[in-house]
Amino acid sequence: MTLIRFHNQPLTGYPANRSYNSKEQSGCGCTVPSNIIRTGEAIIAELSVPGFNKEDFNISLEHQELKITAKGGEQEQNEDRYLKREFFRSDVSKSFIIPKTVDAESISADYKNGILRVEMPLKKEAKITREIRIN
Repeated sequence: MTLIRFHNQPLTGYPANRSYNSKEQSGCGCTVPSNIIRTGEAIIAELSVPGFNKEDFNISLEHQELKITAKGGEQEQNEDRYLKREFFRSDVSKSFIIPKTVDAESISADYKNGILRVEMPLKKEAKITREIRIN
C-alpha cells in the first residue's frame, strides 16, 4: 500500500493562512498572490492586484485581522465577442491574522505598478535596564 500526501503545504487550512476568496467574490475562484516579508522593524504584505486604482481598495484592521478588499467594477457590456478571455478585473478579498507585536496606529499602504504593499511596523519594545543596589 502506498500512502500519498494530499496537502503538501504545512499551513493549508489554518485561519492565519486562509484567503477569503470564493467564486462568488472573485469571479474566477482563484486566490490573490501575496508575499509576507518580515524585516527587523516591520512585517510587509505585498499583493499582486493589477488593474486597480488606489481608490478601489479598502483596508481595515479589526481584532488582529487585516482585511483587504477591492471592487472590480462592472464588466464592460459591449458587442465584442471574445475568442479567448483569460483575465478580467474582478472583486478581491484577502485577510491576514497579524501578531500583537504590530503597531496598529502606524500601518501604512502604498499601491504602485499593480502591487499593493501594506507595511506594519513592529512595536518598539521598552527595554528597561537598571542596576539594583543591595542595602
